[in-house]
Amino acid sequence: MCYLKKTQSLPQNTIIHFHAHSVQYPNKQELNLKIYTSTKNIPQLKGLSVTERMAVLESAAKKMTIPEKTLLNIIKLLVIVPTFTLVLRAVESWWSLAWAGLILLLYPLFVKPLQYSLSAKYIKVKNPEEDK
Repeated sequence: MCYLKKTQSLPQNTIIHFHAHSVQYPNKQELNLKIYTSTKNIPQLKGLSVTERMAVLESAAKKMTIPEKTLLNIIKLLVIVPTFTLVLRAVESWWSLAWAGLILLLYPLFVKPLQYSLSAKYIKVKNPEEDK
């Protein structure tokens, strides 16, 4: 929002100076999102087996907020819908099936890192002193 400030009262054809003030929002949160391409790269999951990592990620995914789940689902749709469109166009050209297969093969490269990264912030770090 800009605030306008008239410098003085002058006749009708005079120049008015405008001063723009920046507005700061005190509750604004920064998006600190690290991209994890593998579950092995998530620091909280170090030392766990694959099945344990997947179980922890699954429980963390359940804790995601609605906007995060919505974002993830929209990105999934942006990958899947073109694939089905290309499959439907296979009647016109067989190359459409090749492109659809390529998109499906690349699906994990786009969706999984984002899913891991959004879920990682809900993983609680286990303290060794808690076990004692």
